[in-house]
Amino acid sequence: MNQAQYKAKGQDYYILVDQDTHEILGRRPMKFNVTLLGEMTDTAEPIHDWFELTYAQYLTIPRTVLQSMPVTWQERFVKLLEELDELIDWRPEGATYWCLLRDDETGRYINDPLADYERGRRQLAYKHDAILKRSR
Repeated sequence: MNQAQYKAKGQDYYILVDQDTHEILGRRPMKFNVTLLGEMTDTAEPIHDWFELTYAQYLTIPRTVLQSMPVTWQERFVKLLEELDELIDWRPEGATYWCLLRDDETGRYINDPLADYERGRRQLAYKHDAILKRSR
C-alpha cells in the first residue's frame, strides 16, 4: 500500500493506494501514520481504523477460529475480554446477541460451516502464508 497526500475541505489526507493494482483503497486524515505494510501507528482510534471504511457495527469471530489460535494467543485474548468486562458494563441484561451468516449476493441466510465448535475439539488450519510470515 502506498500513500499520497492531498488536501480537501481544509483537512490534509493520505490516499491509500494498492501497490499492485494501483486501485484507490480509501483515504485517512493526516493524523494517522500509515506504513507501507498498511499498519497504523500513533492513532487515537485503532479499533475504528481496523474496521476501515466499512459500516460494520460488530466484530463477529466464530469460536472455532479463536480456539484454533495458539494457547498463548488465546490467553492474551481472554485477558483482554476480562479487562473489557471489568471496565465497561456492555452486556445487555436479559438479552443475548445472536449471529447468522448471510450470503452477500442473495441476502439469504445460509448454513454456517463454523457454527459447531465441537466442544473445543475443532481446530482450523492456518493459512500457508501466515505460517511463513510467522516463521521469519
